[in-house]
Amino acid sequence: TIYGHQSLDEGGFPKNAGNAKVSQILDLAQTQTLENTHVGGRNLIKNSAKYSIGPTGITSATSAYSFTLADQEFRGKTITLSADIEWNEASGEDRARAGTEITIMFKDKTIATKYIGVWKNFNTTQQSGKKRITTTYTIPDAEIQGFGERALYVQRLTNGTAKVSNVKLEFGNVATDWTPAPEDEIKSVTT
Repeated sequence: TIYGHQSLDEGGFPKNAGNAKVSQILDLAQTQTLENTHVGGRNLIKNSAKYSIGPTGITSATSAYSFTLADQEFRGKTITLSADIEWNEASGEDRARAGTEITIMFKDKTIATKYIGVWKNFNTTQQSGKKRITTTYTIPDAEIQGFGERALYVQRLTNGTAKVSNVKLEFGNVATDWTPAPEDEIKSVTT
């Protein structure tokens, strides 16, 4: 052992180790955090730049976005969903919100339909701001029947406006900055 023949406490550290004990605990915590971090980076939503809703103060939604992979390629994977949100003097009652949501249905009907959403909720106090919102979810390792809803929404605002844009779905448990999918056509402007 690194401490020789010293007597150890219940945590396995030498008694009276002081700062060495704290340092080892911090090193262990950092290692475990890094080992559980999985970064994808690649946007799995086709043409995500064209999906934007708002600014609007009414309930509305975009058409369904599509993915770059077949449904079964998501099976058993950890995914992170994110979007940019901006709101100006927005308020509402009873679940006023803006964001994006994906619905996953499974062939095995004992597995409930999963709703994976990332939302900015509004209350009766008007507020303004801008941020990127994210959520992470591990999809069960079961045969996927299909994806239902997958759109951007502004719902139930009674005042102000909200905008949702730059939606991104990626493998892993860390949200990265928005980028288009590699399959998206990038048009260059020539002069």
